[in-house]
Amino acid sequence: MLRSFLLPLLCACLLAVSTANAAIFNCVGGSVYITAHADDDLLFQSPTVLQDVQAKNCVTNIILTAGDNGGGLAYAQSREQGNQAAYAYMASANNTYTEFKAVFGGQSVLVRTLKAKPNVQKVFFRLPDGNLAGQGYSVTGYQSLRSLYFGTIPTISSISGDATYTLATLKQAIGQILTARKPAYIRTQDYLSAYDGGDHADHLTTARLVKEIAATYASSASLSGFMGYPIQNLAPTLSMNSTLFNQKSTAFFTYTPYDPEECQSLSACSNRGEYSWLQRSYVVTSALATTSSDGAALAPATLPNGTDIALQAVATASSVAPGSSVGAVNDGVFGGYPGNETAEWSSNGEKAGAWVRLTWKTPVVVNAVVLYDRPNTDDWLTAGTLTFDDGSVVSFSNPINDGTASKIALPKTNYTTSSLLLTVTATSASTVNIGLSELQVFGTACPTCVVASPSSTGSSASSTASSPSATVSTSSAAPTSSAAPVISADLALNATASASSWNDQTTQTPDKAIDGVVGGYTDTGGDYTKEWATLGEGVGAYLALTWNAPIVANRIVLNDRPNLNDQILGAKLNFSDGSTLVTGALNNDGSGTTFDFPTKTFNSLWFTVTSVSNTTLNVGLSEFQVYYVSSATSSSASASSTPALTSSAVVTTSASSSASSPTSTIASSATTPASSTPAATSSTPAATSLDLALNATAGASSWNDATTQTPAKAIDGVIGGYTAAGGDYTKEWATNGQGAGAYFTLSWPTTITANRIVLYDRPNPDDQILAGSIAFSDGSTLAIGTLNNDGSATTFDFGDKSFNSLNFSITSVVSTTVNIGLSEFQVYYVSGSSAASTTVASTLPATTAAPSTTSAPATTSASPTSSPATSAAASSTSTRTTIVFSSTLSASSSAASSTSASASPTSSSAPAPSSTLSISGSPDLALNAIANASSWSAANSQTPDKAIDGVISGYKEDGTGDYRKEWATNGEAVGAWWSLTWSSPVTINRLVLNDRPNLNDQILGGVVSFSDGSNVTVSALNNDGSDTTFSIAQRTISSLKLTVTNASSTTLNIGLSEFRAYLI
Repeated sequence: MLRSFLLPLLCACLLAVSTANAAIFNCVGGSVYITAHADDDLLFQSPTVLQDVQAKNCVTNIILTAGDNGGGLAYAQSREQGNQAAYAYMASANNTYTEFKAVFGGQSVLVRTLKAKPNVQKVFFRLPDGNLAGQGYSVTGYQSLRSLYFGTIPTISSISGDATYTLATLKQAIGQILTARKPAYIRTQDYLSAYDGGDHADHLTTARLVKEIAATYASSASLSGFMGYPIQNLAPTLSMNSTLFNQKSTAFFTYTPYDPEECQSLSACSNRGEYSWLQRSYVVTSALATTSSDGAALAPATLPNGTDIALQAVATASSVAPGSSVGAVNDGVFGGYPGNETAEWSSNGEKAGAWVRLTWKTPVVVNAVVLYDRPNTDDWLTAGTLTFDDGSVVSFSNPINDGTASKIALPKTNYTTSSLLLTVTATSASTVNIGLSELQVFGTACPTCVVASPSSTGSSASSTASSPSATVSTSSAAPTSSAAPVISADLALNATASASSWNDQTTQTPDKAIDGVVGGYTDTGGDYTKEWATLGEGVGAYLALTWNAPIVANRIVLNDRPNLNDQILGAKLNFSDGSTLVTGALNNDGSGTTFDFPTKTFNSLWFTVTSVSNTTLNVGLSEFQVYYVSSATSSSASASSTPALTSSAVVTTSASSSASSPTSTIASSATTPASSTPAATSSTPAATSLDLALNATAGASSWNDATTQTPAKAIDGVIGGYTAAGGDYTKEWATNGQGAGAYFTLSWPTTITANRIVLYDRPNPDDQILAGSIAFSDGSTLAIGTLNNDGSATTFDFGDKSFNSLNFSITSVVSTTVNIGLSEFQVYYVSGSSAASTTVASTLPATTAAPSTTSAPATTSASPTSSPATSAAASSTSTRTTIVFSSTLSASSSAASSTSASASPTSSSAPAPSSTLSISGSPDLALNAIANASSWSAANSQTPDKAIDGVISGYKEDGTGDYRKEWATNGEAVGAWWSLTWSSPVTINRLVLNDRPNLNDQILGGVVSFSDGSNVTVSALNNDGSDTTFSIAQRTISSLKLTVTNASSTTLNIGLSEFRAYLI
């Protein structure tokens, strides 16, 4: 029988916090239960709350949201009455409550007390229900706790209209209640699980808020978080025949008559979640917490201080979907489908290659960029580039897919520009219409600033080359000068291709149009695996190319599918710079058709078919080639190439190999041999690629931030640096007090092929590299001899290598060295290079950058170096061996000790796997984190936490290892991930990874993504499970995630023996 509900008003006034203890709460100690909705305590925190009430303990229940489901105040009030009725049943008391309004956080809050048992009290905030994923409801303005917590709305208002909170005042309000209540126990909801792990966003946000608030206002209280919906996947904790189950169920079904959306009996609930939830109650632990499957952020990103100047810009985009607006990308309103669809920019069917540009009327100085992806789980921008007016390009990845903030790591402090171009380079496979909820740009207006032209910030080199893979010989009717044109390599070979459709079964995929091979199905045979073909498309089909950095081009050569049925009669090219090019019919025999146009700088293009022959069944292309031709005319023209086709035709154009920068002229040939290596025996080959290092990301063992002598300066295309006569020290990389043992790394987003490296030492007379070694990601190495001390080029040729990262370790320096470094590090592919490794010194010393009267400051601090690596045999015991890393470094350190100092992403092994290592007394910070993973083997106890258990061991073929001491996935390889989350931020600058020590499962590559938005590429881990060390730029984070991007072919269950994080 339902009890009557009485609400006599005891006090018409608002009771202030100063009287809270005496006039608001009737007792202290006991428990405070803080939940999101009026049934959460009954379903998920019972029987704990049931037993608390039955024991007559001091119990206060704070319910943050109205639980209105977008249905209004009357429904919310009914749910409140149901919750009160359930507590009256649990307390064996009459269902009569008194109520009054109190002030917490400066706002009015409703407090109700069970009249017969005044130790039972309730506090209702009546904030809007946030909907399952936190997208909110239109009737309440898409407000939600999750949006407030992540900063996408500034305030949240109660649905009763009598209170409005900021995040700070909401925390203050709850904190003031805890201060007044002085609870021994705080019981809330799940604060560890991922937002896309199956629970309600209101549950998860309530718990995260409470965890943060309790640490400040009630640190002595015991905190526990009760899991929500996902407990239905766990074992029951209550027998359905038990008294506790019956009492829990009765309390819940005392509530349900007030909630028409609930099932009203156990049998009516049999096909719903309530049936399972009533039988279970779990306190969340790291092992039980659900994990992210769609890139949901665990916690808000820390936003930059300052002004969002994107609000003053004009936005344009590559396309806009019907009903969407490009202006929504910088309107200051956050949201999108499945919530507020008007708050986001959505492209019209685009994926990689889509772009959005912000343009200001006058120059601005940019110091931070934050993007917010479309909040739906399907459309996910996973990677892109930012291009500034000065030609600077920043590549980024985006691990966040829930529409919350993702801060892009900018390598420079400031960028002066009048526009910002964001180009999408990668998306999730589920993407249909890529876009953004918001793009924030932090900085200041600078009307008097001068924006540098692209040629003043980077290399403007042009050179000839033939690609290492096959290209096609073409001819063009476009006018040319009498001098032989200088033609670049086929720039399309470095792009990523995507298309409207393709045939996976026949492998006629988009990448076949940029594989360097001209071929395809013909009526007489041919090789259909060498072409891109759509799946039944004609007009409207498209091919998109995306580069990781801008390219300069003025010629495109297109090869139609060589069969006689499928022919493109017309097409349109859209470039990322906003320009277009209309093409005519392509030669139907598959020979090249050339289109010359005015020189353009772009990082993506979109080729859309506008006309086809009436016999076309599956339109496509054999090859799509992109070139820069130094003497190409500015008029568009097309011409037929020689009809004869082969699958391996090669460009034979001869041209000089030159590259210019604003401060130097670089010669690739020389006559003076460097010491300790064979002298070169040939002159510069006929064809040299552009400097491939310009598209890489640089890292190093140390650098001087104060003088901006960062690793990026060694790949900026400018030859310069501090000299005895002056020079510009801002144009070089210099370590912070290092000599032998210092290292420099380059990593590329895709594999490159090269056979020449040109190094420029710092041009001052004191700091000189005498020897070093380059380790490539393919496992090979290259010995480096003495570099020219005047900063001129020293060239090293070697056999063709394909790799995506390298590590240059310096093993010997002159005795006068204070801060070793490089002016420039260049990487080339030369078509006529000798396979033998050779070194030559340039006869033309590079001129310095703009003179400066300020010399590079001397530094005395040294970076860490290791003692000699131990050789202890692998052991399955937990015996600890401590290896202390010295805090100083001598310039005369031996190669044996310096090369193991702080391994780069291509490092060799340190100690054999036997124990956890401490470094310079620094603790392993990973031991204090919570681990999670994409999968694991529970049966073998190979859970994620085993990678941070302080024991380096695992399964080994010889039986000496212990498989229970490692994390192993459940049949995963590439795509597997492992994460760490800390309860408070930590600062790190070194990672040490131990692969599973068996010989089959090996990580060959991965990416570590950090909560500050940055990421680090890691190369192959030592296959014997010994240490692979990565020294990284110092950063403060609260979580990280390792994603495996490459694994050995023998891998069955990828994993880790140990993952360690240090601040050295």
